[in-house]
Amino acid sequence: MHKASGWLLREAGKKDKNRLLKFIERFGKKMPRTMLRYSIEELDPAHRKKILLVTKNN
Repeated sequence: MHKASGWLLREAGKKDKNRLLKFIERFGKKMPRTMLRYSIEELDPAHRKKILLVTKNN
């Protein structure tokens, strides 16, 4: 289920990247990692790394 949700977010992000980034900013820490990783797959590597660090749950 998490893969599918991440895939849908990624596809939506192709249409409106800013909206995807705002969604991740708001819910990234609560999202399952698989879902987050799939949703940011299309972003550049530096941006992906930054998002993964910011949303990391410690």
